[in-house]
Amino acid sequence: PGSQPKNLLPATHLILTNLLHRNIMALINNSKSIEMEEKVFKKLQVVPNFPRPGLNFTDITPVLEDPVAFQLLVDAFVSHYKDRKITAVAGVESRGFIVAAPVALAMQVPFVPLRKPGKLAWGSVGVDFRIGSGIYSKGRLECREGALGSDDNVLIIDDMIASGSTLVGACQLVRKMGANVVECAAAVEIEGLGGRELVEDTSSCFVLLPNPVGCDSRG
Repeated sequence: PGSQPKNLLPATHLILTNLLHRNIMALINNSKSIEMEEKVFKKLQVVPNFPRPGLNFTDITPVLEDPVAFQLLVDAFVSHYKDRKITAVAGVESRGFIVAAPVALAMQVPFVPLRKPGKLAWGSVGVDFRIGSGIYSKGRLECREGALGSDDNVLIIDDMIASGSTLVGACQLVRKMGANVVECAAAVEIEGLGGRELVEDTSSCFVLLPNPVGCDSRG
């Protein structure tokens, strides 16, 4: 089991409570789920100064290791998008698959993997996009030809938003295939990189667990 939050100040506890109600409790109208909802936050682990000094990395791996918490995470996404007329859920390779696939299954719509280059064995559509400066300044995503079309309303999911470049590339790919991007979504984000702002320049953006105050901190 992961470590539990210790010595939470009253104000910090209030912030945590507000986050719980705003981001999950409002999404899942079930009075018996409060204890499980809190469990999601308690399972999150924040790693200070990663991937570089001054940034905080929120690790959702412990949530995935807990079937109850993982199910709650999936249910929250499904509840949030149940009335948005989603016809397909696209997941970004590779960690985006972990969240996107069960969400698609629960919504009973196709799961469409957006792959790294060279992974598809037959006809594909691809886009190149910028991921920053320097030698590793370009990325590429590909999708099976015919997987999406003009009648599709697509939800794009990744596990987290960092720089935001990959989700921007995902939007470009989905639109290149003629489909409509309903929204980009992620479980968490690394703040301080401007990722959400970059994504919002091309699509609306939803982060399920922003600013996870009160979760386990490792460092």
